[in-house]
Amino acid sequence: MMRGRFVEGNYPRAKYYQRNAGPFQPALNYGFANPDPNHPWEQSVNDPGPQAMRRELRNIMQFWFEKGVDGFRVDMAASLVKNDQGSRENIKLWSEIRSWMEQEWPECVLVSEWGNPAIAVEAGFHMDFMFHFGIPGYPQMLFARETPF
Repeated sequence: MMRGRFVEGNYPRAKYYQRNAGPFQPALNYGFANPDPNHPWEQSVNDPGPQAMRRELRNIMQFWFEKGVDGFRVDMAASLVKNDQGSRENIKLWSEIRSWMEQEWPECVLVSEWGNPAIAVEAGFHMDFMFHFGIPGYPQMLFARETPF
């Protein structure tokens, strides 16, 4: 059952979690760019919990790179750090991941679902898988025009 941004599960403890988008996408703790002092659960990106989450993200990526995966497509890449107007902290997070990848796995790629290629590439992604919300998709833009791109 969903209650706003929260999902209720049938668990003995901690039965609610905040969703990132859909109820199947929990908002993991990458921290808040601007924590609200009235919400003690909002941790800064530099707090131990969000820093542990970043380390675990690298551990998971390393596991798959060692298995031969060539890269990752990151769903909702701009949404990990919460309350981040201007995406400053999300850009910083992905820049750190890309820097680590360049040292350890330079042949691997990161593809974002950011929806803004200029910001996604600045954040360290090799390219942006751009969804079109309210504007024509790629086929229409490429082929159904008087003057294709």
